[in-house]
Amino acid sequence: MQVTTITYQRVLNFGDYNSARLEKTAVIPDEYESHEYATQTLIESVERQIHEEHIHNLLDKEIRDRKKELMALKAEYAELSKQVELLKAQQTSALQVENDRF
Repeated sequence: MQVTTITYQRVLNFGDYNSARLEKTAVIPDEYESHEYATQTLIESVERQIHEEHIHNLLDKEIRDRKKELMALKAEYAELSKQVELLKAQQTSALQVENDRF
């Protein structure tokens, strides 16, 4: 029996009830190529690609989390700025009352 195609599939579990599945099929170009070499090349290609995709997903999640954090910090900054303005107004008012007394 002559092998003409090889297929490799990998499922990567992310541990958070999510996983990624990648399957590739390769055609062995001629009868002189080593089947073991072609198989190993295909396995390495799948493993590299699925791990790169996993890293991309992790980076995308990290970016989304940082954007949410930034939005929360901006909202907190706006609120604190309002409080500072109120305190400045109160201080100015208190100083005005003190000046009016003298």
